[in-house]
This record gives sequence, C-alpha cells and structure tokens, in this order.
Amino acid sequence: MFNLVDDFDGDSAMFRCECGNIEFIDYSDMEYHDDEHCVLKDDYKLVCEKCNIEHTDRNIYLEDQTVRINVPQCPTCGSYNVKKISTGKKIVSYAAVGVFSSDFAKTYCCKNCSYKW
Repeated sequence: MFNLVDDFDGDSAMFRCECGNIEFIDYSDMEYHDDEHCVLKDDYKLVCEKCNIEHTDRNIYLEDQTVRINVPQCPTCGSYNVKKISTGKKIVSYAAVGVFSSDFAKTYCCKNCSYKW
C-alpha cells in the first residue's frame, strides 16, 4: 500500500510504499490531486519497484506524518520495518563468539535487508 508523502509544485508527487521505498508519480497519471490525496487514472498501475506489490486502490491519501516520529529507519535501505535486537540475544551471541558477534554493539536489525546498526 502506498501513501502520499509530499505534493510537489513540479510535475510529480512523492509516494512511500509500506516497505519504505519511494516512488514518484507524474500528475499526468492522476485524475485528481490536492494536498491531502490523489486519484490515479483507471489505466495506471502503481507497482513498487522494490517489493513488487501492486497498489490496487485508485485513491491514495496523505501519509500521517506523526506515525513516523521516533520510529527507527534503516540507514541502508530506508525501511521502517526494523526490530530491536534483544539484550538476551546479544548476551547469547556474545557468549558464543565474543566481540566477533554480528549483534555486538548493535541495537536494531532491518527486516528487509538484514542490516544491523
């Protein structure tokens, strides 16, 4: 599912897929657009280039910006689909391989690209 992130003054608007990927759509591919939502043309197919999910609803609404406050984002792929590495997992991993553990001194792990930071 896509959300409208920003409405630009130029020729396109910016949308974010639920996987975190950003797509730009030309206004010419929309029947209607304003600051809060847009309606895609009947023949336009919006498919995320990253996760290949097709957005089937022609109406796309402005993303709730307050939802993203204080939510960690993967520095590698930009996804918000991350999890915190538990203290228990860090202890077990450190006990098994020491400072060479991939979880050592890391806080989060991205569920999309597996990057740890």
